[in-house]
Amino acid sequence: LFSMFSLALGHALTCEQHGWALIVDWSGQDLLYRGPPEEPNLWAAFFRQPAEFSVPASVLASALRQGRFVETEKHEVVFGAFRGVADGYGGIPLQLAEQGRALVRRTVALQDAFLEKLSGVAEWLLGGGRRWLAVHIRRGDKAIESLANFALGDDDLVTRILAQSMAWRCSGVFLCTDDARLKDRLTARLSSGGLAVSVYPSTLSVASGQATHFDETLDKYKKAEDVVMETLLMARACHGLLSTFSNVSAAAVYLSPQGYPYSSFWDPLETCMSGQNLGPSSCEVACGMETGGWWHIGAASAEIEAASPQLAAGCAW
Repeated sequence: LFSMFSLALGHALTCEQHGWALIVDWSGQDLLYRGPPEEPNLWAAFFRQPAEFSVPASVLASALRQGRFVETEKHEVVFGAFRGVADGYGGIPLQLAEQGRALVRRTVALQDAFLEKLSGVAEWLLGGGRRWLAVHIRRGDKAIESLANFALGDDDLVTRILAQSMAWRCSGVFLCTDDARLKDRLTARLSSGGLAVSVYPSTLSVASGQATHFDETLDKYKKAEDVVMETLLMARACHGLLSTFSNVSAAAVYLSPQGYPYSSFWDPLETCMSGQNLGPSSCEVACGMETGGWWHIGAASAEIEAASPQLAAGCAW
């Protein structure tokens, strides 16, 4: 799903550069995911449309009814150029992280109902006054892109998670992975090591080497909601991120606030990718769910009216 998200961000940036408004449509029957029965467009189940930042709803609806838009399915505008996604492209440099965060603030906002649900889950799983380290380990079918993810054994993972928790003074780990057996093993070992471990009850494929998103036996909306929920919890309710290469971990960086530290399992422990020149022991980032800022659309009416004529040259994806 977050490979589609990176494409949506790429199209959002392209549309900005041309003065267009963007509508994201994730309702194709060939997609691995589906929206819920009441909302066939999966994007709209979680996010407001980027066009809503600049175009009044009435103008937007009228333009869509009248067919005043350009439709594209181009795949070459991937935001981030696969940095942090596959091992051959390297990690996400700080400048790119800040560009992505700024783009998200300008173009991404959560639906009110989903934000309310997300906030409740954050309080349930990541409350208690702890500082949580988000950990994302991508396995499944990822070997075709990032064999390095599979070179890390359980001992390697546990050792680095414990060290990162100490460096960033985290007393809890929010553990996310698409490997159900690995999740169980790491939960047991990290808990015995003195850390609180929290996991989101994601629906995962039980078949070895089977990617959850390719598992046709799983509900297509539930697995979409699971990965979106986990990613936003990592980005907005944890102190920082330790991850392998994946679209999910890259998206978590772009969805995170400024100053949020992130590191891969291969980065030196002293690295604190926070946007500040601080050592890991002094990385201080306020965590917890936010109810303002980029979560909501708050454009002034004058700005909306000024932007609305541009929809006639809009860009749909």
